[in-house]
Amino acid sequence: MTYPGPSKTAAYYDHLKAGRARRAPTKVKRVPLAVFLSGISAVLLVALAGAGCLAIINLFGLSTGQIGQEGFFQGAYLAAALAALNWFIFYLTVPLACLGIGIALARKPGKKITSTAPYLRDGAIAGGICVSAVTSSFGMMDGSVSAGLGASFTGLIIGALAGLCCAAIFIAIVRPAQQIKVIDTSVF
Repeated sequence: MTYPGPSKTAAYYDHLKAGRARRAPTKVKRVPLAVFLSGISAVLLVALAGAGCLAIINLFGLSTGQIGQEGFFQGAYLAAALAALNWFIFYLTVPLACLGIGIALARKPGKKITSTAPYLRDGAIAGGICVSAVTSSFGMMDGSVSAGLGASFTGLIIGALAGLCCAAIFIAIVRPAQQIKVIDTSVF
């Protein structure tokens, strides 16, 4: 019994084989490793950036260091102190950083995004939001809006810097442009 439709000739199968040879690989390698290492580096970078902000605030004498005071720089001091002490609760912050990096960056290689700009942009945004959310909530505890704004702004800067560095680490490990590019195997 014959079926209606075109017959499957050798040219048809050659066409399929040629199309299969030019496709990009479907699975991108090293993404879980990059997420884990970027999460650990995020926590370390936030702690280092917080210590640097504490040193700058203390160097210029912008905060007296008294927790009961209100003001923009008191909130900035509180955010820098929270960021500097971030490493001491690593058992909470490393999994949360890995989750944030996984949501912001890990899906991009699967979507065939090879440019570095979206990775860096989304890493900075995710880092800024994560750190700023925590520091602003602690800054608002006294009821002072200016201290909350100082804590939020400082946390945003610290998180954005750490997010940029983590996105760069993610790109260096995954190398999406090299893994996703389409390889042309035709001879002629």
